[in-house]
Parts: sequence; structure tokens; C-alpha cells
Amino acid sequence: MVEIDFTEDKENFQWKGHGPLLPKEGSITVPAGFKLQTGLQLIPAAPVSALVVETRWGLLAAGTVHGFILYDYLNKKTVTTKWTVSQGKLY
Repeated sequence: MVEIDFTEDKENFQWKGHGPLLPKEGSITVPAGFKLQTGLQLIPAAPVSALVVETRWGLLAAGTVHGFILYDYLNKKTVTTKWTVSQGKLY
């Protein structure tokens, strides 16, 4: 599980909402043809409202109410994150 935290560089910001969903422990059975390689957990936890996958470049972009991320799923690295909450709404 890869955690991507939008609030890393936000001083004095403390998330007061719900925590992240926890993955199931142990083995699970999935139908043939599907194999999860990487799970992304966005912090603060929020529904993903936009999702795009660019298979030629191996990139995944996801957006929430708090910001967006660009993730390189071939190299398993975060390319960039952008916090989109205005400064006045932080505190």
C-alpha cells in the first residue's frame, strides 16, 4: 500500500475527519484476469472524483476535493501532488 499525503508540507494543519480505510488482512480470492499490483491511499481520505490512466506512459492521475496526484505505476513513484484547498480554509 502506497500512502500519498497531501498535507505533508502544511504546517499546523491537523486532519479532523475520518481515517483511511484499512486493507483486508490475509488472502483474498479474485476472479481470473485481475491482479492488484499497487494500492494507493490518499491522505486525507476522500472519495476520488476524477481518475485517468495513461497506459503508454504508465501514469495514473487521481483527484479529490483536497487535491490531485500523478503517480508512475511502472516505477511505483509519486510524480507530483498538488494541494488545492485554499489557505483560508485550512484553519
